[in-house]
Amino acid sequence: MSSRYCIDTIGERSLVPGLPSWRQWLALGVRKAARDARAAVLRLELWAERHDERRRLLAMDARMRHDIGLSDADVWAEARKPFRRA
Repeated sequence: MSSRYCIDTIGERSLVPGLPSWRQWLALGVRKAARDARAAVLRLELWAERHDERRRLLAMDARMRHDIGLSDADVWAEARKPFRRA
């Protein structure tokens, strides 16, 4: 049974000349979703790294902070920042 509305024929070519077929649109959507998911994971990793660095900075004693040129006020200002701020 051959029909011009069969899903196989619709998927192979675009219904509108110059536009991608639905299979191509789906592939584009999947790739975009994968990029967005990767970007979200990278953002979460960055936030976790900032949080850990600020906690380690707070854990340093005064001598160590002095060695790297930070005052107590500098440390507290950095540690009070939310994890999402650079």
